Amino acid sequence: MKPTIKDTIVIDRNVGEALRMLEKRMAELHLSAGKDMLEVVKADYQLMLDCFERGIQDPNGDEVYMDLLRRTYNLYNTVRLDSILNRRVSFSQAKAIADSFPKDKDSIVSTLEGYVQDCAMASLLDETEQKEAIKKANAVHQQYVERLFNYIMVSGQWSDETTSFYLSLIQSPTIDQNDAQVIISAITISLLTVFDVNKWLVLAAIYENNNPMRLRYRALVGIMLSLPEGEHVLFPEVKSVLQRVFTNEEARRELVELQMNLYYCSHAEADSAEIERDIMPTFVKNNNLKITPISIEEKEESIDDILDYGATDRNLDEMEAKMKKMRDMQMSGSDIFFGGFSKTKQCSFFYQISNWFVPFYPDHPYVANLIDASLYDVVRSLSLYGTFCDSDVYSFVFSLSAISNQLPDNVKEMMANGPSGGMPCDVDRNSPAYIKLFYLQNLYRFFMLYQGHKDFTNPFADVDGVAGSGRFLFFGNELLHDVIVSDYVEIERFFFKNKKYEYVVKLANMSLGDETNVEEVSLLGHSYMKLGLYSDAYKTFMGLVDKGCNEASVLRGLADALFMLCKYDEAAEAYNRLILENGETKNLVVCQSIALVNSGKVKDGFSGLFKIDYEENGKNLVVKRAIAWGYLMDVKPLEAEKIYDQLVEGNNAAGVDFLNIGYTKWILHKTKEAVSYLKSYAESVDAADRNILNDFNMDKNMLEINGIKSYELKLMVDALGVS
Repeated sequence: MKPTIKDTIVIDRNVGEALRMLEKRMAELHLSAGKDMLEVVKADYQLMLDCFERGIQDPNGDEVYMDLLRRTYNLYNTVRLDSILNRRVSFSQAKAIADSFPKDKDSIVSTLEGYVQDCAMASLLDETEQKEAIKKANAVHQQYVERLFNYIMVSGQWSDETTSFYLSLIQSPTIDQNDAQVIISAITISLLTVFDVNKWLVLAAIYENNNPMRLRYRALVGIMLSLPEGEHVLFPEVKSVLQRVFTNEEARRELVELQMNLYYCSHAEADSAEIERDIMPTFVKNNNLKITPISIEEKEESIDDILDYGATDRNLDEMEAKMKKMRDMQMSGSDIFFGGFSKTKQCSFFYQISNWFVPFYPDHPYVANLIDASLYDVVRSLSLYGTFCDSDVYSFVFSLSAISNQLPDNVKEMMANGPSGGMPCDVDRNSPAYIKLFYLQNLYRFFMLYQGHKDFTNPFADVDGVAGSGRFLFFGNELLHDVIVSDYVEIERFFFKNKKYEYVVKLANMSLGDETNVEEVSLLGHSYMKLGLYSDAYKTFMGLVDKGCNEASVLRGLADALFMLCKYDEAAEAYNRLILENGETKNLVVCQSIALVNSGKVKDGFSGLFKIDYEENGKNLVVKRAIAWGYLMDVKPLEAEKIYDQLVEGNNAAGVDFLNIGYTKWILHKTKEAVSYLKSYAESVDAADRNILNDFNMDKNMLEINGIKSYELKLMVDALGVS
């Protein structure tokens, strides 16, 4: 496979070839940006080549060549950006706006500072004139900020002078902090489109310096989402900054929390689907109940309560349970409002990119023109106490204004006193946790819901469907790993708890070096098991055992891996070791017994199973299943049939019961029943992500000893209509 231009620069480090490839690409796509830069870099490279051919030794040759490599990479990004501006509608529109923007740096400073001064002067006027002056200033300023955002978003590689200018501008106490936050977001979007080390260094400096909290956290998000991958070999200053900034334990703690919050944001669609599927139907069903700020009450006596005296109490309990579940989801970091507000982002306010990132303020032109005096307190309450991110507050206000004339005064008063609906309303919107979380939710909504969102690189999405390849998993960047290796176990534990086993595998394989962290290796092994990678799990656990580890979780993982690899004798021995070293449990006895049964030692396996079955009066269904399977392995299908018939007729039948009773009926030549049961299994949840042919292969030994021929397997496959 022919290397890309980027690989030629970053991996091969071949300046000459990269310049030839870039020149060809620019000609093919009729790109004009970077032509002058190309000629300059080519000339400098040719000069170095001429000196080399003449045998002239340059003591600084390494540094000169690295400088050429960096300049070639900057040229590559200039060409990439030019291509994007021509091909993607959102960027073409932004470029049109940027072309007419006054680019003079003094003009930018004077305009942003002038807005602050205008607002200050307006405060000296009487109330009527003051409102009009502020309204006019905000209208003009909002349009200017939109143009500035677009200008920064499509800007090319920054010079040192431009870098110093924006760093000074963002940190200036004489501009509005909302403007500074929007500028940081514009830089972040630009970095996610095309990397620029100088823009990245601006964000790093903002985070490192003693700036207001809101600026630092926006910068931190931008730093992590735009971390360079292979490019860091060209820019050692990036690694130096990371090493300097994140040696601080508090800063590393912020990184861990940010990684967790980014995961929760990336999971918002799944959380919304869960709410719509499992929670909202309860609210719809119980529409005779009213949610107040402090409780849930019945509106009036319902027909259910007349016919069934306890119906209301049960409905109240169910509603409160669902509300608690939503509260718990929110407190754990879930973005529970995304689903509801995702349908409210089509108004003209959200056509302007900068509005997705501007903090909520009641004087925003789009808001001030909609709300009247009766709604002002409601809007103020939302901005102070609400649990909505800024983007959703804007959406809520727009939706509220559309129905404000229909709202009774007492409803407006209740809303003005704080958020209702039973959701937590005592959050500190100025706390670091909420500042960071709300900003991430703003970002997520932009990349998922903006009308041109497909034009942008979505940091919350995996690349080409590869789990853990998205930029949101910044702990998966090797550049960061070298700096904060000690914090990886906590993140891996978090992802394992949230069933993101692919993420654990990626991080652990990157993190594990010569030193063995038992917990980390164990997490890796158990993740392999969850992913069905049993050979990898076996090697992982065995590696620990060979080093003398005898922790129960490791020994259990090894035993389970051996079992799934059909090494039943070894699995039985491993389970026995667990029992000897950690004490007997019913679960271990069952596992060991099944392993013995599968290894052909049916009588040995039955002894443990019958003992538990007797102790529990035959009520342990897991044991019953194991005994029935043992009968099949002991070629006693009639005894197995009795148990399986009871299992499938009961209320707790599992999908595997239909598979095994299908086997049993097949062995007993009750083929019609067998086909029916096996089809039921193939359609069950247990088999939804697997092929029944794999089950046939795994259980081939049992089928063969019960007289099922290989050709009969093929006939059954056709009878089931699977392939």
